[in-house]
Amino acid sequence: MPHQLRIGPAAAVALLLVWLAYAVPARAFELQPLEIVTRTGVHSFAVEVVTTPEQQAQGLMFRRELPEGQGMLFDFHREQSTNFWMKNTYISLDMIFIRGDGRVLR
Repeated sequence: MPHQLRIGPAAAVALLLVWLAYAVPARAFELQPLEIVTRTGVHSFAVEVVTTPEQQAQGLMFRRELPEGQGMLFDFHREQSTNFWMKNTYISLDMIFIRGDGRVLR
């Protein structure tokens, strides 16, 4: 069974999740709830949703820490191939790519 994603009405394409447990840094964007439903259950996260080219270009640059269960969602408003350059990104990242229908692509 494919993974499913529960988010707001906009279909997300790329999600950056970071699994580090450190103090909460100052963040640039408001946190939104996100749930991923898998065979093992519902996994809840708090993500910063970025939509503008400027926000996308900034991404997680210069962040030294990010709490476990938090991440960043890049909403491209349509399915598309995309590349990420991790310039000045000091934290480890796990990336999840999500189809327009909410299923995890990879």
